[in-house]
Parts: sequence; C-alpha cells; structure tokens
Amino acid sequence: MDAASKERNAARGGAVRRGPVERVRVALGISRQEVTAILFILPMMTMLTAFLLIPTVAAFSLAFQDWAVGGVRPNQWVGFGNYARMAQEWRFWNSLRVTSIYAAGMVVFPYALALPLALFMNMKIKGRTLYRTLFFLPVVTPVSAAGLVFVFLFNTDFGIVNAALVSLGLIGTPISWLGRAGTAIPTTLTMIVWSIAGFNAITLLAGLQVITDDIVEAATLDGATRWPLFRYITLPMLKPASVVVVNFGLVGAFKVFGEIYVMTQGGPAKATEVLGLYLYENAFHYWQLGYATAVGTVIFAICLIVQAVMSRLGRVDWR
Repeated sequence: MDAASKERNAARGGAVRRGPVERVRVALGISRQEVTAILFILPMMTMLTAFLLIPTVAAFSLAFQDWAVGGVRPNQWVGFGNYARMAQEWRFWNSLRVTSIYAAGMVVFPYALALPLALFMNMKIKGRTLYRTLFFLPVVTPVSAAGLVFVFLFNTDFGIVNAALVSLGLIGTPISWLGRAGTAIPTTLTMIVWSIAGFNAITLLAGLQVITDDIVEAATLDGATRWPLFRYITLPMLKPASVVVVNFGLVGAFKVFGEIYVMTQGGPAKATEVLGLYLYENAFHYWQLGYATAVGTVIFAICLIVQAVMSRLGRVDWR
C-alpha cells in the first residue's frame, strides 16, 4: 500500500476489515488470548463430545428401550421397564451382593498391605528405587496374563498352592479353589489384591512425602515415640492419599471384570458373578442391549455416589 492510499484510508476514518474469527470475538466480547485458548482446546472438546458426551446421552436413552440385536422383536420404548425387571432379577441382586463383597475386600486388604509397603519404601535405604519399581510391576501386568498364572497356581491337580499345603500337612487332599463357592471369591480376590496393592502403596508413598523431616523432628522433641508419631502425625496427614486409595478401590470393585472373567467367568453357580460380568452376559450373550445398558447406568450411578461421598470425606482443613 502506497502513501497516497494510506492517506485516503486515514481520511475515511481508518476503517479496518475484520475476518470472521475477529467478528465473532468482538461479538462475544472476549480477548484475543481467550480466542487462542479456545482454539487450542477445541480439538479435544470435539473429541470428548463425539466419543464421550454423545455416547453417554445415547446410552441413557437406550436404557429406556427394549433394544435387542438380531431382529427377534421390534425395538420399543419401555420407560422404566428395564429397571423394573432389574429389581425382580435374582441374578442382579446376587451380582450386586458379590460386587459389594469384592468392594470390601478391595479396600481393606490392599490398604493393609500397601501401608507397610509405603512406609518401607519411604525409608532411606539403598535400592529403594528398585523396590518401588518391583512393587509397581503387578499394576502394569496384563490382567489376562496374571489371571492365567493364578489359575495355574490354584489348579486342583498340579497347582503350586495345593502341592505346598499338602506337603506341609495343612490339608489332606487338594482343594478346588476356583470350583467351590466358598473359596472362589477369596481366590480371585487374592489376585486382585496382588495387582492393585502396588498402586495403593505408591499413592500412600506420595502422601508420606508431605510429612517432612521438620514435622517429625518437632514431634520427636515434644516426646513423641514411634507409635504416637504414627498415630497422631502420619495417619492424619495420610488422609488425602488414603481417601484416594479407598475411592479407587470402591469404584474399581464396581467396574471389575477382567480378573473374574479370566479366572472363573462368574462361576461356580454365579458365586463370583459381579455387575460387570452380569452386564457383559446380557449384552453379548443374550444381546439384550437395552437391559444391559440399564445395568450400566446403575453401575455409573453407584460410582458417581461413591465419588461424591469420598470427595466430601477427603476434605482436609490444614489450619
């Protein structure tokens, strides 16, 4: 643009042509920095909408329909019919009971195992980085591989567990650990505890890092010994990390599927059938997707309630 053109534009009031983005920005009354931020998060928001928000809304809609695959009967709107059927299904209540047992076990036993491990890994000893890695390995081990290993360990005929117990004289004959209703849940829970205890230990270890040497020295100068120091300093300051561990255990119990499917497939006689497995069988064995989706919404609601309660319990006033 030459000098004469610039003078003419200036004489006309310096009108500036605005692009579409600029016009939208001015209309919304936002700054250029905010426009830049929106453009950066727009791809992720698009993906979340396409792959999370829309499927979630569709799932809740599907839960109110009698929707089956294969054209056996026409799909129809049934309202709360799936939930009414759920309330009358003994298998639903059985799976809810079994899931509750796993929830209790996945909170108590992993925490009882993780807390000593976290205290050990927090000690100033040689090779603690190696210990942290070894304890975390079960967390990243594939569920299918770990499940098959535990199936062989507890095998009735050639399992190491039965062989060891028989050789020690603790049992007379081999036990069918996964074939009895009374032992199937403890056996599968053993594998689950083994797989999540490392994660819980690392989470509690992160909470222990908050307790600095100054706090410990001050408590020691006040006359605190090991047990009072642990009871009145360590445990209270571990509350946020403990809430995270408990929260993951409870929510994980209501979503557990792979471990049970690999080891028992819900047997024997539905003794280990959890909600996730009950949903899977209705969806992909009986092809009743509407009813299975309704079960999924119940699991979602339970997890949401657990999350809300644990978030409230996890509040800490450090004053």
